[in-house]
Amino acid sequence: MAGKRQHYVPRLLQRGFLAEADGERTWLHRAGGPARLVGIKDVGTEDWFYSRKGAPGELTLDDAITAFEEDLGKDVAILRTTPPGTPVEPGLAARIAVHLVIRTAHLRQTIEHGTDGITDEIESLFTDPTRLGAMMGT
Repeated sequence: MAGKRQHYVPRLLQRGFLAEADGERTWLHRAGGPARLVGIKDVGTEDWFYSRKGAPGELTLDDAITAFEEDLGKDVAILRTTPPGTPVEPGLAARIAVHLVIRTAHLRQTIEHGTDGITDEIESLFTDPTRLGAMMGT
């Protein structure tokens, strides 16, 4: 569900590692502390990881990811029921892999850094008369 607490490890994947059949709980291991049993709602989450709260009626990135996960859940269910060693339909594997890669903070930060660099260079080009003139051949 879209909101403040946004999962970078989707709960639909965490459900494959549940510690108890009667609840959605898994073991959380943190450096320097003992392992403890917690609800998956508290694992792999960060406040506003994908997007801030949108204006009323505005679709945010988190809303889009939440909607997409309905189909992703069906794809993961297919993988979970596929016997080991059985070939998997390439489109199915690609959809899951691409979705998980796109969710990573590293990829999003790399794209943001690249976009900032391009924007800065364009601004520099158009605010420096010498560079602009050289580009135009004058």
